[in-house]
Amino acid sequence: MSHTAQILALACLASLPAIYAQTTLPATYQQGLEAEQQDQLDIALDRFQTALRQSPNCPICYEAIIRVQSAMGDDKAALTTDAKMLATAADAATKAHAEMLAAEIYYRQWSAYTTGGGAYEKNPKRAEQSLQKSEAALQRASADDPSDEPLRMLHAHVLAALHRDEDASREFQACASIPGTSSTECTRALKLSQNANLGRLEPAPSFKAINMDGQPVSLDALAGKVVLIDFWGSWCHFCVRDSGYVQSMLDSFDPKSFVLLEVDEGDTPEAWSQYVKSNRMQGVQVQDANRQLQSLFHVSGFPTYIILDRDGLIHNRYSGAIGDLRGDIRQILKDQPPNKQPLNTQPAPLTPGN
Repeated sequence: MSHTAQILALACLASLPAIYAQTTLPATYQQGLEAEQQDQLDIALDRFQTALRQSPNCPICYEAIIRVQSAMGDDKAALTTDAKMLATAADAATKAHAEMLAAEIYYRQWSAYTTGGGAYEKNPKRAEQSLQKSEAALQRASADDPSDEPLRMLHAHVLAALHRDEDASREFQACASIPGTSSTECTRALKLSQNANLGRLEPAPSFKAINMDGQPVSLDALAGKVVLIDFWGSWCHFCVRDSGYVQSMLDSFDPKSFVLLEVDEGDTPEAWSQYVKSNRMQGVQVQDANRQLQSLFHVSGFPTYIILDRDGLIHNRYSGAIGDLRGDIRQILKDQPPNKQPLNTQPAPLTPGN
């Protein structure tokens, strides 16, 4: 197994309840990680499913299958797998984790139905239904494992999206109060507890990719910077036309505070590499060979521009036509100067029952 796959394996284990950190996994699971790292999602899915057959009721195998099915855009299959994981959960922590995975899928569906992105047509009624399903799953998950920090953070975002601002603020504060929460996450949670509008912004989906130099790129690695994600292709007339404007962002902002992430879609590896090099494109260059990032971000038109703030929240999305990218980025940087602290540095006392 490669060093990169070993890192990914540890990250996947860390995302599950601590009791499974010592889980012995079959070789087919490691093979699935290797294939997933190379964006060979069909092979990864087959390997993970084989691992589950070899190790029945393996929670991390279930999660891997759900992760790949979601990346392939098959939310129906992912929810079916999640239901099986929930039915076989051996303890409350694993049950809560399965419920949170379902809630994440419903939350992404809410975003897709709200914006009309990816395979989803804009549908306010279905968006509201998906958001309600997400909140119901998170309520059950929080009851099963109230000490799960990512779970409580997601629940707070969903409550904010439902405009239940007082409940969302209490949940953000509860998240910050959980023992073991990092100082960074604690600060972020407290900041969100004081601003319902920020809490309503959708967190960017967690992702991993490999850049043109073979180095890993992830949402976690970009934390603390404003990120402009450009979904483009050399075959796309408007992408090529506006590329100079997008590239000029790198001359406008401090690289310590800003990142341009260029995500190529639809080109062969050779065409992508040749175009980037011949046009001397700068920024972080990745190719989304299996459209995993396109699916995660619900991208249906090109070019699509998505702006993330320092906390990984999606502030702006433009499809097809350019908005005022420079102005939007400048405003976020103004609102979020480096190392800005929230007004209060300690969680407010929680009311009984929270």
